[in-house]
Amino acid sequence: MVSFAAAGAISLTISNWNRFSANPTVVSIEKDYRNWENDIPAVTGCFNDKVDIKKADKYILEKWKIKLGHPKYDHYMDFIKLVANLSYENLYYFEKFKNDVDLHNVDMAQLTFDVHPDITGSLVTVDKTRKFKWNVILIELGICFTFFSKLSQVFTIKNKEYLNETENIDNNLLKCHYLNGLCYARFDSDPTLPIKYYVHSYMEVPDISTRQYHELGKGWDMEINYRMVETLTSPNIRFNDEPTLKNFFNYSIGLCQMACRYKLAMTFCGCKPYFYQIFGKVVYFSIKELRLDGVYCILPRNIYEIFYSDSEI
Repeated sequence: MVSFAAAGAISLTISNWNRFSANPTVVSIEKDYRNWENDIPAVTGCFNDKVDIKKADKYILEKWKIKLGHPKYDHYMDFIKLVANLSYENLYYFEKFKNDVDLHNVDMAQLTFDVHPDITGSLVTVDKTRKFKWNVILIELGICFTFFSKLSQVFTIKNKEYLNETENIDNNLLKCHYLNGLCYARFDSDPTLPIKYYVHSYMEVPDISTRQYHELGKGWDMEINYRMVETLTSPNIRFNDEPTLKNFFNYSIGLCQMACRYKLAMTFCGCKPYFYQIFGKVVYFSIKELRLDGVYCILPRNIYEIFYSDSEI
């Protein structure tokens, strides 16, 4: 009987060791539930239209010395709207501007900053002792604003005009006890500006592949309830195949894919869209750089669609 027990113990030990060697992950459940507090999800808002027409009028007047009614006014306004709402999905619309030499050296990032609508609103949370504010960031979706995200400090816009609007990053994000049924955050924004809201992890930001969002039209109200499920790991745990990303203090699938798209842009074209300010030195691409040997270098088929194929990143 003792022999069978010893053999069973040895067999179980060997089995557990082999499983740990193949996949060195230990799963445990914390039982001090009376002390559990969760970081609430981060929220990122992006205007549907990132152009303030009055600001665009001013930009056209200062840049090209023309006003409304001029034959080229609509041409330049279309260019501004395209740049301000730039994404991988609309790059081919630049074809109509390729022969306009007045647009070849436009600083697209500065143009976007100059014409973006003012971000206004008030944020109210369950924590009455602290005053939270949005953080203005620049991501693949363009200029957006976010709450309760630890990545705010990475994606904060490197532009003096917006630095004054962005609060110092608060690493002590809003937490709620898991039994608190009154944990909430409410943001009252400009009722005339439709916004897309993305709810995500506080260790992530939305990117071009993010498809889940809540859209609020003019004057809309929306209330959303979430059930929190949080999985944590030791900060010392890292798998060998996780890529290391400069400037990032954590790893996620979204950040990894974003870095891959940046690398592809640099590989194909030697330039990058202005929203990749976080990766190395900023290189603003111009209309000239959108073509390579007569073919567009940065196109959805080269960078965007590769993430929706069976190709390995």
